[in-house]
Amino acid sequence: MIVLLALAISVFTGCGGDSNGGSGGNNPQPQPPPQPQTFTVSFVTNGGSSVTARSVQQGGTIPASPETTRAGFVFNGWFIDNNTFVNRVNFPYAVTQSITLYAGWTPVVINISTPAQLDDIRLNLAGSYRLIADISLQSFSNWLPIGSSEDAPFTGSFDGNGYRITDLTVNRPTENYVGLFGAVMGGTIIDLVIDRGSVVGRLSAGAVAGYLADSAITGCSSTVSVTAMLSDESPDVYAGGIAGYVSNSTIENCFSAGAVSSSAAANVNYNPSNSYSGGIAGYVELSTIARSYSTGSISSNATASSFSFLDDAAANTNAPRSYSGGITGWVESGTITDCYSSTGNITAVSNNNTGSGSGYDGIGDYVHAYSWSGGIAGMVSSGGIVIRCYSRGNITSSASVSGNARNQFFVSRSGGIAGAVVTGSVTNSAAINGTITAGSDAGRVAGFVDGGIMTNNIALDIMAAPGSAKFDVGASSTHGGSMTDAGFRRQNTYEGSLNWNFGGNDANPWQITEGAGYPRLYWQ
Repeated sequence: MIVLLALAISVFTGCGGDSNGGSGGNNPQPQPPPQPQTFTVSFVTNGGSSVTARSVQQGGTIPASPETTRAGFVFNGWFIDNNTFVNRVNFPYAVTQSITLYAGWTPVVINISTPAQLDDIRLNLAGSYRLIADISLQSFSNWLPIGSSEDAPFTGSFDGNGYRITDLTVNRPTENYVGLFGAVMGGTIIDLVIDRGSVVGRLSAGAVAGYLADSAITGCSSTVSVTAMLSDESPDVYAGGIAGYVSNSTIENCFSAGAVSSSAAANVNYNPSNSYSGGIAGYVELSTIARSYSTGSISSNATASSFSFLDDAAANTNAPRSYSGGITGWVESGTITDCYSSTGNITAVSNNNTGSGSGYDGIGDYVHAYSWSGGIAGMVSSGGIVIRCYSRGNITSSASVSGNARNQFFVSRSGGIAGAVVTGSVTNSAAINGTITAGSDAGRVAGFVDGGIMTNNIALDIMAAPGSAKFDVGASSTHGGSMTDAGFRRQNTYEGSLNWNFGGNDANPWQITEGAGYPRLYWQ
């Protein structure tokens, strides 16, 4: 009994513990539970009414989609990606991190089926519109362009939906931006046909738009004539079969069959008159014209009636200048690609009629005049690019000076692709013109090259240059390699020699009927 009691005491004291009754170990003290993280969910409404950011604790949710509204748009939901709007968020939304959500929108499209509805677009220049029927504007004797100024431009979208607007008459020779649309800035116009009519304006005129900035015109066509003319102190005038002046924009898959003309007449001393005409656009800067063509006649005319100048530099700065091109009068820091002009004659004329002012003696004074004309562009400059293009029309430029000034200087230059290439480039292009005429410089591909790059171009072997001061066919970089007319009717000439792409889409835009015709665009 005594032995068992001693053993029990020994076992009990061997279980650990100390004299203070502790466990005999160094167990950690209990820690407080971790605090939940707080996440921030921000909302970018992309033009909608504002939405306040939400703070959500870890494991929490946003139970319902926050509401936002935007006039003229339908809300599509919240997205993780801002530009593609592919990853849409579903609610309740479990928040696992701080994040920004972006509102997606679809424009409310207003259908247009009557002339009155078309006219009402000017009441909401930021709206989205779709043509659902052919419309005749015969009831409008003098159409007021939609978005008539840079202060009140059209900024919305217009889908012609393949329908026609006919009988467009715009006769506003004192207004600056004229066409079906006047000024388009940040807007989009697609799939519109403008048939029959005329457009006349002061500064910048085009069948679709007088002025185009930060915008796009795609799949549009016109048969109307376009005229821009100035007869006062304003120096520049632009006329285009689709748009007059084009900046930081695109024009794609378009054509114009109407005549295009511009006329600038300066009657004030120390003021140049510059005239730009193009089958698609009068002037192009920082923009692209692609897969487009023109068939109408193109002309520009610049005149000056003023005193002459006491020094050569002032005379050069203030000389009248005209630029004509089958696609554009001038392309500056822009691109003309996969385009052509055919059948229409392209003409640029300038005249400086000086010495008519009182007190003029014609002694020691200088007078200048210039003109440039090209099958694609009158002038290619400042990194401008012309690539995979061809032209077929007859090209003419002329310049003259009248009056009694002792020092008279006038230059006219013409080329099958460009009147002049100055720090620009012409590549993989074909000049199939019948005649190239100029008073100063005529070239089968370019009339004049200064710092420009001419690469892999070809020209019609029997091209004539009647009346030209010079036509040095031997200079192949300017005048291109020779090709017969039969060769220009074969696909291999373009595909094999000029690296053109044949097929049935934007990436492969060219087609041809072998041996029977010249290339055409797949969408024609």
